[in-house]
Formats: sequence, structure tokens, C-alpha cells
Amino acid sequence: MRINLLGRVELRTGDGGPVGLPGSRRTAVLTALAVELNRMVPVERLLDLVWEGAPPATARAALQGHVALVRRALEGTGLELLTRGAGYLLAGDPDTVDAHRFERLCAAAEQAGPERAIGLLQEALGLWRGPALDGCGSPTLRERAGRPWEAARLVAAERLAERLLAAGRESEALAHLTVAVEAQPLRESAAALLVTCLGRAGRTADAEAAYERARTALAGTGLAPGPLLAEAQLGLRRAALPTGAALPRATRGFVGRARELAWLDRTAQSAGARPVLVSGAAGVGKTSLVLSWGRQQAERFPDGRLYLDLRGFDEDRPAAPGALLADLLRALGVADEELPQRVEERSALLRWVLTDRRMLLVLDNAASYQQVEPLLPGAAGVLVVVTSRARLADLVAREAALPLPLEVPGHEEAVELLGRAAGPDRVRAEPEASARLVELCDRLPLALRVAGARLAARPGWSVADLAAEMSDEQGRLAALATGGSLGVAAALGLTRAALPPAAARLFGLLGLFPGAAVDARAAAALAGLPLPAARAALAVLDAAYLVREVSPGLFARHDLVRLYAAGVAAELPAKARESALDRLLDHYIAVTGRAADLLGRVAADAPQPEAEPGTDTGPEAGTEPGTEPGPEAEAEAGTGPRPGPQADPLGEHPGPPGPARAIEWFRREERTVAALVEAALTRGRDARAWRLAYGAGSLYYHDGRYLPQWEKVARLGLLAAERCGDLAAQVHLRTDIGITLDGQGRPEMLDWMRRTAAEAERVADPAVRDRCLTVVAGAVFAAGRPRDAVPIMERVVASCEAQGRPVLTARALDNLANCLCEAGDPERALALTARALDLIEDRPDDPLQGSFLSSRAATLHALGRREEAVEDSRRAIEVAERHDNIRLLLHQLDEIATVLGELGRPDEAAAAWQRAIELLMAQGRPADHLRQKLAVLGRV
Repeated sequence: MRINLLGRVELRTGDGGPVGLPGSRRTAVLTALAVELNRMVPVERLLDLVWEGAPPATARAALQGHVALVRRALEGTGLELLTRGAGYLLAGDPDTVDAHRFERLCAAAEQAGPERAIGLLQEALGLWRGPALDGCGSPTLRERAGRPWEAARLVAAERLAERLLAAGRESEALAHLTVAVEAQPLRESAAALLVTCLGRAGRTADAEAAYERARTALAGTGLAPGPLLAEAQLGLRRAALPTGAALPRATRGFVGRARELAWLDRTAQSAGARPVLVSGAAGVGKTSLVLSWGRQQAERFPDGRLYLDLRGFDEDRPAAPGALLADLLRALGVADEELPQRVEERSALLRWVLTDRRMLLVLDNAASYQQVEPLLPGAAGVLVVVTSRARLADLVAREAALPLPLEVPGHEEAVELLGRAAGPDRVRAEPEASARLVELCDRLPLALRVAGARLAARPGWSVADLAAEMSDEQGRLAALATGGSLGVAAALGLTRAALPPAAARLFGLLGLFPGAAVDARAAAALAGLPLPAARAALAVLDAAYLVREVSPGLFARHDLVRLYAAGVAAELPAKARESALDRLLDHYIAVTGRAADLLGRVAADAPQPEAEPGTDTGPEAGTEPGTEPGPEAEAEAGTGPRPGPQADPLGEHPGPPGPARAIEWFRREERTVAALVEAALTRGRDARAWRLAYGAGSLYYHDGRYLPQWEKVARLGLLAAERCGDLAAQVHLRTDIGITLDGQGRPEMLDWMRRTAAEAERVADPAVRDRCLTVVAGAVFAAGRPRDAVPIMERVVASCEAQGRPVLTARALDNLANCLCEAGDPERALALTARALDLIEDRPDDPLQGSFLSSRAATLHALGRREEAVEDSRRAIEVAERHDNIRLLLHQLDEIATVLGELGRPDEAAAAWQRAIELLMAQGRPADHLRQKLAVLGRV
């Protein structure tokens, strides 16, 4: 049994379950006795506390009843409520009451060594869940007993901060001191510690501000700063040494980085006069790494280790080389009167002073090569380590600097870093939530330290609480800020402030981009820039670690950078945002059009869905999404719901160079396309919304793995087309939805397509009706009525022939052949497939070849001509592989395996089915029906 007083008053069982004790008076009785655990509480005092100094005449009798009920609740718990003379006594182990355990831990910490004291105080403060005696049922009791414990809590936080500060763990100490000072601004001891801690952490400006706040608060009561605050300010002044002073204390929160430390060890032995460049994103831990390594290198650098903060990304301008040289020279013993005036002369003097010395020189937070170059001594015995949140390519090119790009730590190191800040026990107690929180922080050390500090300052929070708060993207950056100058957004803001205007503008506009990675052409469209200018701006952002070029021309962003950019974009003028969105939509409409062309739209058709492995084939949608011909075929195509691809904002079609690359592009961009359709609809870009939704249809269809996503996009496009009043577009998108319903095995598909067919009859363009009727025929076929599908497809064939569209005619013939074969007329079906192949004979690389060969193979199989069926199946598989048509490949592997099994070639059949299973598993789709076929062969 446990009684919790440090927060909401609770009575809990040994396993943590709550024990109900209804009624404020009973809670007050339990609280008053628990406060005085193992000490007798007189009845008169209980009456005064429970009834707030005004007990009624019946109070004594009521108190006896409350005591009886409390005693009953405590039975068998190890806590015993006893009657003692004129009062009551609650007897038990003090550790069962959190407030008494808190007192015991604090007392033990006073007698313990430094490290043990830190652990004891952290455990003591971790018992607090909120204001002491919250909900105790007696304001008088809460005031009398709760106030001393609240004061003791602040003392404990102060003692813990003192010990953390002595151990060099400034970042952890800051979390506790911030809470203490906020709770009691007039507590001079806590304010003095906060000033000292900020100063030792190198945050001089924040330390000065903390001193000024304390001074102002005291002045408001007519008091002046006492000796503690005065000494803290004096220490701050003493610490304001030249920036060339010895290395500052390494960050105690530093963990891991074994590979990088080993690299620095090796490099230091062989660098000679070449500088080392440690670069990386803001908050990735560059300075911590270098200082932690440098503190271990006293023997390697017997003449000293110097540190210089170049302030390259401070709010003020970067420090000038002349002033930095003066600081360095002073630190090396050069008197002010001996300092030359000109930068070149100071640089020469530095080289002379460092001749023949063996030293480490850390140039931290460099803005540019121009800032660093005068500070390089060029002496083989002096190792210069430069840190920067820019790649400083000029330093590498001109000085042969040895680069160490610093990435975020691995997952395990990141979890350990979080534990250093929040407390390792808390992280170990919630491994799943801690892992989630680490990834929400992008494993960025700065973000992990801030998140850990928030947890350390709020012992009543669980790790899951903070992870849940940060799961909301809208507030994630706000959750990773301390309220001062420390935070992810603040660090990124300093990086952005150092960008040239063109790169800064592009960075803000990238906040409108919904995808994980943006290519250079999309960035150019978004910003309305020529491609070379966009590439140049992206190169600047890459050099500043705001984007990463993950492959040539493709740039990714960490989530925290993406969220920060979205905030920047939200501050742009509305007109600028809308124009950028329009350019981006036009770009994606053009690229999806180009990709559809590469998948077969130039042929006025696209590869059609095959049945899932193990099912029958039926008619295929004769003019699937994106099947309008390109410019060279417009005379044949007639008019569709859109007048061909939109003009590319760059003046050219930027799509991938071939069908396989088109699908590769779409798999990378599918989420972006879907998000853009939704954004266009939300912002009233209805025409662009449905054009992009419809244009992406053939890509969704050809890939075959995104049916639920395609359905959602098509429904958004349909809503946009309805707003535009474009009936042809509505029919096309309703047909797209029908195809997705069919692919998902949804029973409403047939009724949906019948209603769509009725709408299609109102459209003037026969191609729209033909496409819709083809899908209707497919639905009828899939319902097990191939004979009913035959007249529907015959009507489509006649329509295509009347329009003089040979490619669409070939497709319609192929679909009709599938219906006839299943309806029991394979001879006529074989003649139709031969005719379809003849119509595209002059297009040997057309993806339709695969579909037609597949249909002929099925017809030959039905006629018992199995060897010929195997040969056509192999050719269909080759076409499917060449064009990365997963639908056709899955269907044809199942078909050829079936025929090979009938031919008595079980090894070949098993190999085909096994390959189909692997493809389905790679897509996360079920494959049990194929495993059953393998089992029949005895190959599972």
C-alpha cells in the first residue's frame, strides 16, 4: 500500500492500483494522519483540520465514522490506524508515504558523495507529480503541511543543481534551476546558481539576462542583490576572458560517437598542416564532439589547446577576422601595444608565434572560408579543427581540409543521450515511448537535450506524455524550445538568417512542398526560377545542411527542418504562397503526363489490370487513366477530359527517361502527388486538382500497389471535377474509382460502374463511353457472367473501329477475346488476339504487347495447346519485366506455373509460383492461395 501526497492525494495498492476513498472529509482524515505518520494526532486537531476550524456538534461522531472507514480501507496493507488516548496514529513504514520518502532521500543526499547525492536527489524529485496535498479535502491542511514540502522541493532542486554544476553537467542543472527560479523569483540562491550555470554553459547573454531579471524582481520589493547574486555576477565578469582562452569544459551530456572520435585520433596523427573540418546541421553536436575529444589530448598537444568562437551564426554579424586574431594573439601572450593594425600583419604574427609549437586550435562555429583563412597558422605542429554548420567547400578545396561531415547519432546512442538529460531510469522504464520520442526528435542531439530537459523539469510526466505532445506536427517545434534562446527553431533560424536571399527565399517556399524529398525541377517550379538558378540555391541549402542531396538532383530534409520551413512559408504573403502552389501543381501535372506517356499513353492506351494470381482474367479497361495520346497522336485520339499535358513551367517535359524509371519516379512521389491533389482541392484549385488526380491514374494503375491511396485521390479528383461541372472528367474519375473498387474486391463495384455508364451516355466523346463500358464489362466478367460481358465489349470494338483508332480497337479486341474464351468460344477468341497483335505489329516495344500475348497464352491454354501457351507466357513475362508491369508479371507467373504443372514440369512451376509469392510479399499483399498451389506440388 502506498499513500501519495506529493501531487494529487492517492491511496494505492502495492501493484499501483487505486483504492477508492470517497468523500473529501475521509481524504482529509487520511492525509492528516499520513502527514504525521507514526505520530499521534489529537482529535481536536483533526476536527480543526477536517472541518476548517468550525466543526459542528456532530463532528466527533462523524470523525469516528470516517476513521472506521479509513481503517477498513487499510486492512492488510502494512499500514495500521490505531487509537491512542485522545487521538489517532497511523503506523507504518515511512517509505510507503512519498512525502516521508522524499524527506529521507534528501537527508541521505546531504551525507552522500557527489555522484550518489545526484542520484538520491533525482529520485526524490521524481516522486513529485504536482502541487503537494492537491485534493486533500482541507485547504487549511494543504496550507499548513503542503507549503513546507513545496519549500523543501525547491531546496532539493537547488541542491541537485549545485551538484550537477559541480560535475560539469550544466544542461541538466539548467532544467532544475529554471523551474526553481520560475516558482520563486525572489529566491536569491536559486537565481545566483542559474546565472553561474548559464555562464559556465557559455551562454553569457542569457546569464546577464537572468541576473537582470533577479535584480528587477528584488528591486520591486525594495531590495538590492545580496552577496550570492553579486558573487555570481562577478564570476560572470571573470569568465569573460578573451575567446582564445583554453578549451571550455566539454559537454557532460556527450555520449557515443566512437567512430568519429577514432577518426579524429587517426587524422590528428597524419594531418600535418592541413586543417580538419567538422561540419553538420545546427544542433548535431559538432562542438560537443570536438571539445570532448580535445579535452583528452593534453599529451598530444603539450604547448596548449586553444578555443575560439567565431560566432559565425550568431544573431549579430560573424566576428571579424581582425578581432579574432587579436583575441588569439592575446591568449598567446602578445600585449595590446604589440598588436599590428592590419589583418594581414596580425595573421603573419600568428604564424610566427605558433612556429615550432605543438598545439590544438579549435575554431568553432565558422561562417565561411574567408573568415577562417586568416586564422590558419599553416604550421605542421598545430592541428586546426574548424566546426561549422556549413560545408565550407572552399576550405576543403583551397586548404586541403580533411572533412568530417557529422550526421545524427544512431538510435541507441540517441536513446542514451535522452537518458543523460531526462534520467536513465525514466528512459529504461518506457522503452517504446523513448524510442518514439527519439525519432520524433530526428535523433538530433540538440532536440534530445531539450526534450530530456523538459522531462527532467517535470517529474510527473511520463516519456509517453511528451511523445504524444510531439506527435502533433503543429506543435513539435514549440515543444523543442526552452523559452529562452535554446531550441531547434532558434538554431535553424540562425542558419537561415545567414543564407543569401535567393536560397533563403527558396527555403521558405519549400515549406509548401508536401513531400519528403524534392527534385531540382520541382524546386524550380515552386520558386518560379530557371533550373540552373534553382540548382544553385539548392546547393547553398545543401551546404548549410538544410537539405541533403541524397542522389543527383534529389534533395531530402529532416522532419524538424521540414516543419520549420512550413512555419516560414506560413509567414509569406498569401499571393506568393498561392502562386507557388499553382506553379508546383502545373509542374506535377506535366510530369505525371510525361510519365504516363512513357508507360504507353502515346499508344492511346496503357497496360491494363490482370486478375490476381490464381483468378480468371476478364476484359481490361480499354482506355485506362492517362491513356490519352501524346501530341503526335492527337488526331487519332479525339478530345478527352483534358487537352493533353499541361505546359511544363520549365519549358520542357522533365519526366524520367523510360517506363521503369517512370514507375520508380511515381513510387518516390506518390505521397507528394496525393498531398498536392488534396491541397489543390482545399485551396480552390479545382481544375488543377482533378487534372492531377486523373493524370496520376495510369501510374497508380500500372504500379498496382496503391489501390486504397488511388481510390482516395480519385474521389478527391471527382469532387473537384463536380465543382468544375466537367462531365467527361467526372466519368473518367468515377471509372478510376470503379477500377480501385474492383482491385480491392469491393462488392459495390458493379452498381457503381452501371451508374457511371449511365452518366457516360451523356458525354459527347465516345472514347469516354468506351472506357467506362470496358470497365463495366470487366465487372460483369468478374461477377462470373462472361457471356453477358461479350455484347458490351462488342459495342466497344465497333465504336473504336468507327472512330478509326487502331490501338484502342486492338485493346477492345483483346478484352473481347478474354470474354469469349471464358464464355466457351476459345477459337474465336484466338482469332481476335491475333488480330489485336497485328494492329500493333509496328510497335514492337509497346507495353500492350505483353497484355495481348498474355491473352493469347490463356486462349491457347484453353484450346489444349500448352507448349504454345508456355511460349507466349514467357514472352509476356519478358515484356512485363521490361516495363516493370507488376500486375501483368504476377498474373503471367501464375498462368505459366499452372500450364507447366499440367505439362508435368513441377520444378519450373514451383519456381514461377515462388517468384510470384516473393513479389506479393514485397508489396505486403497476401499470397496464401499461391502457397496452397505449391503445397499441392509438394514444394512448401
